Amino acid sequence: MRYQLKSVRTRRRPLSTLLLLIGVLLLGMEAPSTLASEGELFTSDQALQVEIQAPWRKLIRKKDNTRWPAKLLLTDAGGGVQTIELTVERRGISRQRVCKFPPIRLRFEKDSAKGTIFESVGALKMVTHCAAGTRWTQYYVLEMLAYRIYNLITDASFRVRPLRIQYFDTDKEKQADENFAFLIEDIDKLADRFNMKELQLQSTVPSRQDAEIASRMALFQYMIGNLDWSTIEGSDDCCHNAKFIGPKTDEPPFIPVPYDFDSSGFVDPHYAVAPKNLGVRSVTDRYFRGYCRHNRTLPAARQTILEHENDIMALVRDEPRLNQRTREKALDFLQEFFDLIGDTDEWIDKIVSRCRN
Repeated sequence: MRYQLKSVRTRRRPLSTLLLLIGVLLLGMEAPSTLASEGELFTSDQALQVEIQAPWRKLIRKKDNTRWPAKLLLTDAGGGVQTIELTVERRGISRQRVCKFPPIRLRFEKDSAKGTIFESVGALKMVTHCAAGTRWTQYYVLEMLAYRIYNLITDASFRVRPLRIQYFDTDKEKQADENFAFLIEDIDKLADRFNMKELQLQSTVPSRQDAEIASRMALFQYMIGNLDWSTIEGSDDCCHNAKFIGPKTDEPPFIPVPYDFDSSGFVDPHYAVAPKNLGVRSVTDRYFRGYCRHNRTLPAARQTILEHENDIMALVRDEPRLNQRTREKALDFLQEFFDLIGDTDEWIDKIVSRCRN
C-alpha cells in the first residue's frame, strides 16, 4: 500500500488552537507547555541562545562515551533563563580523529525539560565547532545548510536548529567564547511525522527502497559532492551515514534518510579525502552513486530539484554566518551542478549512464 509524505511545515493549526494562542497574547499569559514541543524546536530557523555547563575538559580528555552530568541554560526571547538538567557525551567516529572538541549527544532529563522547547525530546545530536577558528565555523554552517537544502527536496529528511552556544567548564569554572553549533532532529521523531518507525536493518537492496526518495537522495548527494555514504551496507549494520524509516508492518518500500555531510565537496573541509576505490581525486569532483534500479524515477527527482534551484541558492546567498569567500565558493559549486543537470547531454553522460548496478 502506498503512503503519502506530508510536510509538517504546511500543516494548519486547528481553529481552536489559533483562538487559544490569540487569547494567550491578549491576556499576557504564558503559552501552555504543550506548545513547547519537539516540533516547535525544529520549525524555526532562529538560533537558540544557550549555555551548557559540564566538565568539558574531562569529556575532551577521556575518549569514551561516558555520560557527564550537565546543565543547559536557555535564554528566551524576553531575556529570561530556563535551566534544564541533562547529560552530555561524545559521539561519532571520523570527526573524533580530527576534532579537538568532538561532536556531542545531549540527553535531556524528562522532568527538567518539561514546559521548555526541549520537552519530550529525549536525546539529540549536536554538531559543534570541532576546533577553534573561523575556518571550522564555516565548515559547519555549510553542513547545516546541506541539511536545509535536503529539507527543500524532501520532507523525509532530518531538520536542524542553529545554536549560539557558550561552554562553561564546571571543574575549571571557566567560560569559553560563544560558538556556532546546530542540533539534528532525532530519527524517531522524524519517523513519527510520517506515522512510521526507524528500521533496524543489517543490510538492504535498492529494490526494497522507495525509488522516488532514493533518486532524490542520490541526486542531492551528487549536488553536494558527497561520496561518504551507502544505502545498502555499513561497517556494523545498515547503513553508512544513512538511516531508514518505514511502515510499522516492516514491509517495503523503505525510505533512506541521509546525514553527516561534512566530508562533501560543498563543505570541502581540509581533512576530507575522496574514497580511493572510486578513482576520484578530490571531494569536489562529483561522482554519481545512484542505482540503475531507480533510474525510472530520476527524471522526476531532477525536475523537483530544478524547481527548487532559486530556493536552494537563496539559502546559501542569504546565510549571514558565511563569510564572502565561503559564500561565493559554495554558490559556484552549486551552480555547476544546476548547469549540468539542466543540460540534457551532460545529464545523460554524467548521471544516468553512471548509475550503479
